[in-house]
Amino acid sequence: MTPIYITCFNSPELCRNVIVKLTELGHANRHGIIISDQSDEPFQVVYRALAVEFSCEYVHHENKGASGSKRSVLKHAQERGYAMIHQMSEDFLIGENHPSLASGVGSFLEDSEAILNLFRELAFVKWNLHTSHNGDMSYMKRGTKWFGGLSIQAINGINLLFAVGAVQYSNWPATWRVDDVAKIWEVGDTWNPPSEEVAQLVKSSGGEWAASHCKGGKGAVLIANPMRHPERVRPEGSLP
Repeated sequence: MTPIYITCFNSPELCRNVIVKLTELGHANRHGIIISDQSDEPFQVVYRALAVEFSCEYVHHENKGASGSKRSVLKHAQERGYAMIHQMSEDFLIGENHPSLASGVGSFLEDSEAILNLFRELAFVKWNLHTSHNGDMSYMKRGTKWFGGLSIQAINGINLLFAVGAVQYSNWPATWRVDDVAKIWEVGDTWNPPSEEVAQLVKSSGGEWAASHCKGGKGAVLIANPMRHPERVRPEGSLP
């Protein structure tokens, strides 16, 4: 079983909405959910109650921001011996896709696993071609020096079209090959930024900018939008 990690911070009602939708779609039962919480103490009680209500596992981490939470998830997954995981944050709306794309809500997790099983050189599969309501496509901005262009693939047995090549690692949601994504972070941590401006980007992103742009593992992105990331005010205390 490939578990679904949901990273949480001080917004338990958003987490509830995600879990309910994953349950309605059948994904929760097929994969199991791990609530990866880095909330302040008053919210931890609510998340623990959610875990009991929906039969999820609950794990608490120190608040290290969005990028730090990804490292925490990777560390936990490696300790558990998971080869592959599905990973997202609680502030996504599932099923609210871009109007010009297939939603893919019924198969995006299984398709992502199938792609990683078929293409052993890939480290991750992003679920969304567009990341937000305004059609942002920043996942396609990885340099072509190491990763080439983009190739659209259609494979029997995989429901959704997908692109491989210069797909940016950063952000979520995605399916990860755990050890390979951990290596991407390792390469990023040893990368020497070419300018002070880039160094500031690396610092302000908690190291994720380097992981996304240096010579790390290759990935793919589904030509679909199973979920949308709406604009919202971050809870007080949020970190990069």
